[in-house]
Amino acid sequence: MARALARAAIVLDDDVLVRLDQNSTLTIMPPAQRADSELGLREGALHVISRFRKRFGVQTPFVNALVDGTEFTVIQDSVQGRVVVAEGRVRVHNRAGELLLLAGQSAAAGEAGAPSPIEVRPIDAIRWAIHYPPVIRLSDAQLGALAPALAARARSALALDVDGQTTAALDALGDGEALREVAALRALRASMLLSVGRVDQARPLLENVPAGADGAALHALRAIVRLTENAFGEAKEEAMSAVTADRDLAAGWIALSYARQAERDPQGALEAAAAACLAAPGDALAWARRAELALALSRIEEGRQHAARAVSLEPRVPRGNALLGFAQLLAGDLQAASARFDDALRIDANEPLAHLGRGLALIRAGSLAPGRRELEIAVILDPSNAELRSTLGRAYLEEARGKVASDQFELAKRLDPASPTPWYYGAFGKLRANDPIGAIADGQRAIELNDNRAVLRSDSLLDSDRAARNADLGRAYQQLGFEASLAQAARDSLADDPANSAAHRLMADAYGEQNGFESARLSELLQARLRAPLGGRPLDAYRLVPALPVLDGPRALSPEETSALFATGAHHFSAGVLAGSQGTRGLSITASSASEKAQVSASAYDLRSDGFGDAADVAISGQKLDVQLATSPSTAILAELSHSDRSGSNLAQRLFADAGDPDRDIVTRRDSGRLSLRYGPSADEEWLLSAAVSHVDKRQRATSSGSLPFPPFAYKYTRNDGNDVDFHDLGLQYSRISSTSSLQLGASAYRSDDRMSLTETIDPLILPLDPPSASRRTVKHDSGFANWDLRVDKRLSVLLGAEYQSYEDSLVAPVERMNAKLGIAYRPVVGTQFRAAIFQSMKGDYWREETLEPTRFNGFDQSFDDLSGTTSTRVAVAAQRRFAGGALVGAEWSRRSLSVPNLGCNSQCRSGWRELRHKVFAEVPLGSRAALAARWQYESLERENLPAPTTVLTVPVQLHTELLPLSLWVSLTSKITGTVEATRLRQKGAVFSAGLLDERQTSVWLTNLKFRYQDGLARWYIEAALRNIFDQKFAYQNTDFRDEARTPQFYPERSIYLRIGMSF
Repeated sequence: MARALARAAIVLDDDVLVRLDQNSTLTIMPPAQRADSELGLREGALHVISRFRKRFGVQTPFVNALVDGTEFTVIQDSVQGRVVVAEGRVRVHNRAGELLLLAGQSAAAGEAGAPSPIEVRPIDAIRWAIHYPPVIRLSDAQLGALAPALAARARSALALDVDGQTTAALDALGDGEALREVAALRALRASMLLSVGRVDQARPLLENVPAGADGAALHALRAIVRLTENAFGEAKEEAMSAVTADRDLAAGWIALSYARQAERDPQGALEAAAAACLAAPGDALAWARRAELALALSRIEEGRQHAARAVSLEPRVPRGNALLGFAQLLAGDLQAASARFDDALRIDANEPLAHLGRGLALIRAGSLAPGRRELEIAVILDPSNAELRSTLGRAYLEEARGKVASDQFELAKRLDPASPTPWYYGAFGKLRANDPIGAIADGQRAIELNDNRAVLRSDSLLDSDRAARNADLGRAYQQLGFEASLAQAARDSLADDPANSAAHRLMADAYGEQNGFESARLSELLQARLRAPLGGRPLDAYRLVPALPVLDGPRALSPEETSALFATGAHHFSAGVLAGSQGTRGLSITASSASEKAQVSASAYDLRSDGFGDAADVAISGQKLDVQLATSPSTAILAELSHSDRSGSNLAQRLFADAGDPDRDIVTRRDSGRLSLRYGPSADEEWLLSAAVSHVDKRQRATSSGSLPFPPFAYKYTRNDGNDVDFHDLGLQYSRISSTSSLQLGASAYRSDDRMSLTETIDPLILPLDPPSASRRTVKHDSGFANWDLRVDKRLSVLLGAEYQSYEDSLVAPVERMNAKLGIAYRPVVGTQFRAAIFQSMKGDYWREETLEPTRFNGFDQSFDDLSGTTSTRVAVAAQRRFAGGALVGAEWSRRSLSVPNLGCNSQCRSGWRELRHKVFAEVPLGSRAALAARWQYESLERENLPAPTTVLTVPVQLHTELLPLSLWVSLTSKITGTVEATRLRQKGAVFSAGLLDERQTSVWLTNLKFRYQDGLARWYIEAALRNIFDQKFAYQNTDFRDEARTPQFYPERSIYLRIGMSF
């Protein structure tokens, strides 16, 4: 039984949570033989969350409710019984009839009549359960001004209230005429009544506010009540009245902080809380409020200090203990955080923030079910809190309980239509349930609502949140084959938050879909690793098997933004197996284990294939070990060791395989070590420092055969080239974000020593050959860059960049230059964007694949796989339009002028080349079960002048490539998806040989088919694909100059493969 002015929370077996209002009598009945469970409510009100897999009922004198796992409220008085359904289905019945209620519906029944529908909102039915934040603590000066008898009663009441005995405190304080004549005591009693949800009893105490300082506390409480009723303007007026009446009263400033927060001014709210601490340095509630706002702005250390001050002033303030626990949780100190949450709950078991924190700490530590139970308790203690319900739904997703998770998201949307959180988590749930189109729709809605979180987050943190939402949308685009949307999501994420690990990982995925950007892809993966959160799922050493969708969440955590805690855990494991035609087989394994301050990850892969035709085999393997240490909340150290082996031919796909450069077998072994430091003094500022050393052993063997007519005999010529390379690289990057701009600065120093060898043999020895030779190549490359993104307004951004390059190569003429960059991005309306840029860049050494430099400028690629020492100038424009239904159309045009050293000339000369890159694309969801993508892409690379007739040039002097890929994605069942692709490939090129142009061309249609099976939220999947279904034979020239062994971009004969992946 819950007495007057009291509430109770009861946790029953089998996932049943009950919240009782005052004056309620509840009977827990023994289960019947059919295993139904029942509660008897004689009088009062109760709110129930039940996840029963069997039927569950509540009996009252006038009406009974029978449910199958739902959330509902039952109210019984002397006149009638009422049932209000928030979620699920409830059958309401008595002897006179029955009625089936769905979510949002209500019914009532008297002593004689059948149940009939009534109009009651679910939130109104649980008004008594709403959580009102505390603001009032009487100071010693206020107590000293009271009559001795009243002061004694007030001190006794305050002591009981701090001890969690609110009902006893109200009894001790009393409610007589003498108390009502003292405004401070009226405010104290009203505050206690609000703390137990008795707003109707508190309202009369808040009337007739006296003028001057005596009425300040009452104005502060009136502001809090108006805030819970969403009357933000009136709340601000009441709070200002409180501050004006008594600037030394902490309660007025605390109320003003809540009012400013409701007006989307978290910084102003923090300033008001700081004023409360200045006005009343001994007020624990003021310091707790200041801590809460500092944590909301992701100022974790500042929030920890303020929370610790609140606890030191008043150790039994539950909210102060809970906030200190959150500061420790967000800093990664799980053990200390859990102990602090336990302390808060021992003081007050009804503090929802403490239950939320303990639940998240348990989930972060890998105890999902106990953590989810704590979140359920937090929800039943504060059922009107939409963010709590969204977080609970996210926990249900982790348990693969998609239906109840979806119900919580729908409830959260009804409670707070402006919140993006339920849409964000709902998108993740749909993505995990094989519904990428639904995920895109929900994700875009979350982005549209993102700025509504201004009540909780600063402008720069809102950008970080939007970056995370865009990054997670990218995984849905990947499933649909929407490459342009994928690149846009990565581009927008990095524009909003250059320090977001998930955004860099997504950009790496976008580069993986293109040819000629391997160094850019690896650089993005480096920056993703350096920023990865401790306990996060590690990156595979080789992306043989795409990972399951992982919701990364914003990097800047706060008590209101905890989604990233779900993406981290103590242990992770993923594995993939690949088998197919052409002798293709592969294996990838990644595992990690994390503690509070450290994480160790190991990864290995092996991929082999016989390839297409003779001398086309490929073998790629490697191992990687990472150790990540979090020395403080702002500082992380990453140590990496890796080894890789690549072997195969350089003729995997070449239009000119028999002209110019001969067939070569290439074996490359690489050992690398890297040590990196990340320091983030705030969510808006970051330093990165990374040092790497590597050793590369590359061996090339080229063989040719021939015969001499006189005397007639055959010979075999073999050339062996060796490279023994040592290099080290040091990079530094600094970034800072504000509400109107972002700044990136960086510098690097690279040194390499390449010891080259050459040996030639001929069998039989018919001609004299040069003896084995050795030479040396050294490279010294220093650089610095600065990029400034200025957001003039919401529609226009201007990007400025400068870059210093000093490149000294013993085989190339030295280069020292300043590169300038200018870009403009214009968004006239939501969904439409125009971009333009002109910028200069330079390619470093061939072996330098990972850097901290931005790989794009204003969304345009600037890191190409050019030959070492190449300088270039690129002009590019782009336009695109995103429509309401998710469709994207756009176009991009660019021209690049290159100055390439040592390509068809001596070491002191450079040749001019011209590159064109154009594309037009359209990506359209077709309803909820199909999606169409189409793209026209044109690339042209041409030398401006033909070389001298005696020049030996092993790459085409002209190469024009046109691609027209079309793809249709279809959801065949809830578990099976299929994709059919048709690509028109046209290529025309010319190679310069013996003073003549050898022109060739190819034109072919290629058709691919792919099926994927995944059982809902299961942690594994199977994928089967058939490439080049009609077995078209063709030759294709890769459009970059990298001659390493690689997997093919196109398949010149029919191929089939099967892939199985798992992740947990």
